[in-house]
Amino acid sequence: MFYRLQVAVVVFLVCVLASSLLAAPGSLDPTFGTNGIYNDNQSAFSLIPWDIQQQPDGALLVVGCSIDASKSYKTNRVLLRRYNRNGPVDMSFGYDGFAVGSLFPPGPFDVYGEGRSVTVQPDYKIVVAGLTYVNSSSDTRFTIWRFLPNGSLDTTFGTEGQMILYQGSVGVGHSVTMDQGKILVAGSVTTASGVYNVMRRINLDGSFDTTFGQSSVVVAGQASGGSGTGLKEIGLARALSVRSTNGDIFLGGSDFGAHHAIAKYTSTGAVATSFGNNGMAILPFDGLPCYGTYGSGFTTIMAYPDGRVAGSGPSFNLTQNLLVTSVVARFDASGIPDQLFNQNGLVAEPCVVNPVVQLFSSTLQTDGKIDYLSIGATTQSQVLYRVNADGTPDTTFAPANVDFGVPQYLLFQPEMSRLVRLGTYSVTTGRVKQTRIKLARYLP
Repeated sequence: MFYRLQVAVVVFLVCVLASSLLAAPGSLDPTFGTNGIYNDNQSAFSLIPWDIQQQPDGALLVVGCSIDASKSYKTNRVLLRRYNRNGPVDMSFGYDGFAVGSLFPPGPFDVYGEGRSVTVQPDYKIVVAGLTYVNSSSDTRFTIWRFLPNGSLDTTFGTEGQMILYQGSVGVGHSVTMDQGKILVAGSVTTASGVYNVMRRINLDGSFDTTFGQSSVVVAGQASGGSGTGLKEIGLARALSVRSTNGDIFLGGSDFGAHHAIAKYTSTGAVATSFGNNGMAILPFDGLPCYGTYGSGFTTIMAYPDGRVAGSGPSFNLTQNLLVTSVVARFDASGIPDQLFNQNGLVAEPCVVNPVVQLFSSTLQTDGKIDYLSIGATTQSQVLYRVNADGTPDTTFAPANVDFGVPQYLLFQPEMSRLVRLGTYSVTTGRVKQTRIKLARYLP
């Protein structure tokens, strides 16, 4: 009997592998969710995702916010949801798959605020960057939280699991990643003299890394006020990347001329002045479709081991009925547009008239191919594209048509060579329309 069971398992695995090999690149992965799609409808509130990352064991983490439309913005909760590697919610995480303040009374159950980015420590503790509300919907604080692997707040970190990085100043944490075993976070802070884009590095015990920048702070640019220097806008999600080989730091956004730009820093937070123009690589307007003066910039950064760096993000023109497209660009190690990438360092889809300002995600595969999202000319919704390592279209890639709502994000799973797409879908509860999380996984 046991022998027959072993044979059955082997036959099943062989059949799954064979179907994967025979399927066209971009087909949905039948081992994920239901026929490659997982719709998460286990919530009484709207769920808005902002980021997706993978744990070392293959589990997926989605961060964002949970909104109860019948209540004040102050009741928005940090959404941290864990999914098993094959799609379904991990019900052992937190409470019914949602991270919480505490699993046991009298600790707080809800974690108020909004998550914008997530990363995982080597010990499987989870760090979330985002914002908390104070007196109004525009009065927010640059905040990070740390959760235990079981989905509850790590009370040994900061104040009961939460750190507000700039008390008394309006701010938002946009992006977080691990850097040399420490927590690196980027965001924006408003002071009397203007809005500044900043980075801070934090030790795992919650103390600030005073070897980074000036007293653990790097001012990456002044977003408003004064003369305007550095990066004007940090991307709203995952516009931060650390090169694993030497700790170089790349931060994406736009400069004050509305060019897409990437700033580079050394592992200690100093400006890498030999990169681009005094530490900033700038994408010229030449050949760039529908550029404008607002909203254009890199929102995803991808650092290569050899020093090259790629970025993707939207390009808008608000004066021409909101023309919009996505841009993928690659720079060589010196910060110059890489002429080996689509001949001019740039891939851009045709401009489309679209009434909604959107972000566009991308992800780098281990073979150098890049998957990215852009607005479809006929669908008016985001469409998945893939280019080869040299920037030319991958004509073998024919992604299955899946209806997604925004925002959307991409994640490449290197151990399986699979592409995960995160987005939303809508449901109607009574007379209330709510947003839910949707995941899909594509074969290579």
